[in-house]
Amino acid sequence: MIWSFSAGGNVMASAVLDRRHAYFGSFSESSTESESFLYCVDQTRGEEIWSRTLPDWMQAAPVVTETRLFIGCNDTKLYCLSKFTGDEVWRFDTAGKIDSTPSVSVQGHVYFGSRDGFLYALNADGDLLWSDFLNGPIASSPILDEFENRLYVCDLANTIYAYSLDGERLWDYKPRLGNIDGLRLRIFSSPALDDEQFLYVGSGDHHLYAVHKETG
Repeated sequence: MIWSFSAGGNVMASAVLDRRHAYFGSFSESSTESESFLYCVDQTRGEEIWSRTLPDWMQAAPVVTETRLFIGCNDTKLYCLSKFTGDEVWRFDTAGKIDSTPSVSVQGHVYFGSRDGFLYALNADGDLLWSDFLNGPIASSPILDEFENRLYVCDLANTIYAYSLDGERLWDYKPRLGNIDGLRLRIFSSPALDDEQFLYVGSGDHHLYAVHKETG
């Protein structure tokens, strides 16, 4: 072992790395408090560079760009922080918890879903560009295909969606329409995109689906 770092609670999501630092979160299991701790740690020595407390559970991995870090929280907010200091740049409030990882385009636009059922797109200043209400809450992380000007996301109503980055819904596809032997037909997983033409999505119905990304 090279080093270990003692966090303030359970570390449930993956760490994210840049050239020098690791960024990750943990959450407290206290019966009286539900808070999270976000850390920036030196990759070589395992020493804390900065830390920040968030007011509720944080269950997803952050996203790091050249200067910023984005993380959703169960307090219904998406936070944009300085990755150098952990200071808040802006926050965006929704009506549901955010427990999936956002996606950030090369323009700095942020795409994410909330358990309130909305898919959101924000500009680099945290202003709303567009939103759309899906068939159910969203726990899936959107995947961007900027070359094709598209994003793909899933919801807990077992539906897969394709959008243009301008917010036009291009198609949606529901693999199964009803309950099957008590299976919970929900999609928590994030889509995976190959280099050709297919999107791969795992569902609570015990199936992995390959869907044509152009038509669904």
